[in-house]
Amino acid sequence: TVSGNIFAFDEAGFLNYKNGLQNCSYPQYPLLIYKDESDVINAGTMDIKSNGKMYLDGDVFIGLNEGKINADSATFIQKQNSVKDIKNGSIYHSKNYFNFLTGSLEKQSGRLQLDNGTTFLRERNLLINFESLDGNLGEYLNFKNATLTSCNNNSQGWKIEAESINIDENTS
Repeated sequence: TVSGNIFAFDEAGFLNYKNGLQNCSYPQYPLLIYKDESDVINAGTMDIKSNGKMYLDGDVFIGLNEGKINADSATFIQKQNSVKDIKNGSIYHSKNYFNFLTGSLEKQSGRLQLDNGTTFLRERNLLINFESLDGNLGEYLNFKNATLTSCNNNSQGWKIEAESINIDENTS
């Protein structure tokens, strides 16, 4: 089981809310108020090796500062404080969602590499499908072979396709 508290938060009726300017909604990305320890790790099966690697399989949960990782499987490397070989994963961090087939994340620095996925950036109301993503959580995101839109259904809005999309997450 997951320790800590996770609350779904319906921000101003968000789950039924449609953006009046773009007529778009994202009920599959609710705002979560996440409170947990960043050192929590849970999985159906944990195989801990003497070299500090922890192989995790089945309902993997790893707590992060300002978020969490969920996956089918992953490898946690204690000495590097990193998560490698994440399979069928999702990362929720600072109100943003990252769903992907494979990836890795360095917990301390926030450096991530993800393949074949979708990202929802809440503050910018952007949905990005990508072949690869390289960046640092809360700093910058570099998407390769990506599409960017503000709508789930492109017929209700617009879509940009690009070999590279770079987003600076620093809001200062």
